[in-house]
Amino acid sequence: MSRADPFPMSNRILYMTMHNPCGRRYGAQFRALHVGRALSRVGTVTLVLVSAAEVSSGEIDAAGQEFDDVTPCRAGRAMGPAGQWPRRLSG
Repeated sequence: MSRADPFPMSNRILYMTMHNPCGRRYGAQFRALHVGRALSRVGTVTLVLVSAAEVSSGEIDAAGQEFDDVTPCRAGRAMGPAGQWPRRLSG
């Protein structure tokens, strides 16, 4: 009797990270790379690079060699002026 594959490659995975898996080498980057590679084993991975700064085309190309689809996403500022959280409007 044959068993069905528990992870068919028709799985689509959205992987969002603030650390470019194929960028400059440091601990969080290394973790992001290996998490992405593990996800690639169970489905088609769309990588979304969330960054406060502009993501270069070279970084996108490098990540595109590792993952099926790469989309940069520029994040807005969560903190207000002087590093304070925005105050809630009364009402």
